[in-house]
Amino acid sequence: MSNERISLLSHIHEKVLFWNAKVLVSRIWHFRGGTDEGNIVHTDLVVLDQEGTHMYGQIPPEPSERLKDVLVEGNVYLMKGFMCKQAKQTYRAVDSPYMMQFTRFSTAIPQPGDEENFPYCTYDLLSFTDIPMPGPNTRRFLDVIGRITAVTDIVIVHSQYQPEPSETRTIVLEDQAGNEIKLVLWGARAREFEAEEVRIASQSGAVIAIFVGTLPKTYRGIKGLSGSSACRWYINEDLPEMNAFRASLPESLAAITANIPGEQAIVPAPVREPPVELSVQQLLALDPFNNLKKQFMVKVIITRMGSDNRWWFLSCRECHKTAYTAGRQYRCSDHGCSSVAADPSYCLCTFGSDDAAEAEFMFFDRAAKSDVGKPLMTLIYRKYPGFTSALDLPYIGGADVGLPVEISRLVTKKYRLVVSISTKSFQPASTQLSFQVGRIDETFKPELASFGFGGASSSAGSSGIAVPIPTSFAAGSSTLVDLPPDEV
Repeated sequence: MSNERISLLSHIHEKVLFWNAKVLVSRIWHFRGGTDEGNIVHTDLVVLDQEGTHMYGQIPPEPSERLKDVLVEGNVYLMKGFMCKQAKQTYRAVDSPYMMQFTRFSTAIPQPGDEENFPYCTYDLLSFTDIPMPGPNTRRFLDVIGRITAVTDIVIVHSQYQPEPSETRTIVLEDQAGNEIKLVLWGARAREFEAEEVRIASQSGAVIAIFVGTLPKTYRGIKGLSGSSACRWYINEDLPEMNAFRASLPESLAAITANIPGEQAIVPAPVREPPVELSVQQLLALDPFNNLKKQFMVKVIITRMGSDNRWWFLSCRECHKTAYTAGRQYRCSDHGCSSVAADPSYCLCTFGSDDAAEAEFMFFDRAAKSDVGKPLMTLIYRKYPGFTSALDLPYIGGADVGLPVEISRLVTKKYRLVVSISTKSFQPASTQLSFQVGRIDETFKPELASFGFGGASSSAGSSGIAVPIPTSFAAGSSTLVDLPPDEV
């Protein structure tokens, strides 16, 4: 392709290194590591060309800072010098075999006045009944349409996975069959939603909305949706799906409820008190009955993994307890839970010390993934390349006690952890309190041992001190060998 040729998105492929295209930015959001603050990890965008072909694009941190004040939703740009890559396998914003990958050499040149020649939105609507249960391998963001029947005021909640409280707003949507689903907007999206304008509009007719870029969530086994930075909405627009939806509704409908009473709060998480920092010895001395729901902060070095070396389990999709196979389905270990679906989930048993005492710290899926840095299924596929069905997982899970190198590396790392008392502490065989890691507040840089050279090193070498050095790791296991310092 010539350096100046402008291509349609449908013509872009991997066989050419760099591309140019004129597109409208339909959506753009900055990913900052799960919060509204902090440095930009990458910028995500959905673009459309004049034919209506859509494509997802990603911009790395350095050009993100350069382009964050240039790129505006609804404007047209000549994107030059971007690469074409295979689309991501998970969390796809739109369905497309390819994605745009920007580099620090890519540019975006505004094309004012061209907006009316481009479609401005794209979506792939999913019925409420087809919304999947949340799992570790979410293939794509979800787009839904419905009539807004209720909108809450902003509610402050504090998730154990976030360092700061978040603003939320809950919206109740109803489909044409009368099914309801609750959508929770978070952070900036909760603030941007014009609740009062929507309520006023409902007094003169139904308010139909399309929400794009949502994710499935559950609360006490009930399916819902969550909308954060990737989420956008279109309300009472002249779109074919909205017009058809409106035509199917009865003439007389109740106005939107402005508020949902507090006792019916859809996200009933209170604002948590800031976690108190304690030593390991102070944690172990806590009264579990008075402190079961509280969070604490502790600074530890991971000294070892649990004796059984288990690193994952099958987690029930509804209650997250251990699940087993029952024919071609799963069965939750809690007989009061009717779920027949399960997903593999991290479960890392570690022991951490602050030099004065040692305690057990359990890392489950979210906390484990944030430190391991890879989705669980990536490690399982690499270790068991032959298995083809999710139903094979129970047969390998029970005996899978060899730790991948990514997990073995947790040993000797130093963290500041936000923890709570685990219910494992109440098991009959328990001899001391066990703690569940809610999130990693800080990972400290490794403190490297100093090695002398010359006369001092030869003296140390003759003393016979052995230093453990990790060597190559066989599949499913890790090996440590002892070498004298002069061989290191």
